[in-house]
Amino acid sequence: MWRTTEDITNAWDTGQTNGYPMGIQNIINVTVPLAGYARPGAFNDPDMMEVGRGGMTDTEMRSHFAMWAVLAAPLIAGNDVRSMSSATQSILTNRNLIAINQDSLGLQATQVSFDGTRRVLAKTLANGDVAVALFNQGSATTTISTTAAAVGKTGTSFTLLDAWTNATSTTGGAISASVPAHGTVVYRVSGGGTTTPPPATTGALVGAASGRCLDVPQSNTANGTQPVIWDCNGGANQRWEHQRRHPAGPRQVSGRPAERHPGRKGADLGLQRRRQPALEPERRRHDPGPAVRPLPRRQRRGHRQRHHRHPLDLHRRGEPAVDHPVAAFPARPAAAGPIRRRVDVR
Repeated sequence: MWRTTEDITNAWDTGQTNGYPMGIQNIINVTVPLAGYARPGAFNDPDMMEVGRGGMTDTEMRSHFAMWAVLAAPLIAGNDVRSMSSATQSILTNRNLIAINQDSLGLQATQVSFDGTRRVLAKTLANGDVAVALFNQGSATTTISTTAAAVGKTGTSFTLLDAWTNATSTTGGAISASVPAHGTVVYRVSGGGTTTPPPATTGALVGAASGRCLDVPQSNTANGTQPVIWDCNGGANQRWEHQRRHPAGPRQVSGRPAERHPGRKGADLGLQRRRQPALEPERRRHDPGPAVRPLPRRQRRGHRQRHHRHPLDLHRRGEPAVDHPVAAFPARPAAAGPIRRRVDVR
């Protein structure tokens, strides 16, 4: 477990990107793109909770708890539990959200969509259900919508359990709610099958090694502006439109190919120049290039006579070298004399 940001404070938005003190919304902006790091035994820690400590409305504190729950964060109460209000107690003891947080699959919710105000997150659960958070970061009530297919469900009939009210409803695929300013609605979606959610078409590009986002400085729109790697903050200048030409093909980001290096952990953003062809993933994995560098011509001549000094260079042209241990070529005793070859003439 590791901290993802500077220290938290009991405020909704302090205007910080990743500096002290961090508000709830600021921490969410940084932690959401780090979902790929979370799994059983390894969790993102956005700091303790500020529920019940003042500085926020009840709606904001409910969002605070709900988002920590779907982000698979440790739920550490930071308030005085001896004197908490009934509203604070109802938030901290919400069984539906605690169950989502403590799910044995141990995954952090991934972002399905985000337009700068309306954010949709989906967390796959061990029994095949999916927890969906509809989070309104704006200052006015708005409707937030997504679909069962977008969050990784297959089928035609689903049940939605509202984590706050315990109310249930059915849907053929649409998932939607009217969400107050700074509020969060969480549904537990059951029924049908479960699959990997399709990749989002917009969102941040996060470096797997650095944990930072591709950023356009000062939101500059002039041609030739060079993007930089910067702390993730959820800003519009860190959101990119991207798509794949085909399921196994390279990712296109605003017209420029960018490889994510499938199957390799720890690979960072592999941005390529506009006219540079992208290698297909299968070729990259199975044809990484020549395994053996050919010996220079002057070294190839007479290499059989020098094999006792260069045991690793002994191989036929066109065949890969084999890293034989030196012990496979024992040194000839000095007193043995020259090697003689017997030739039978008949």
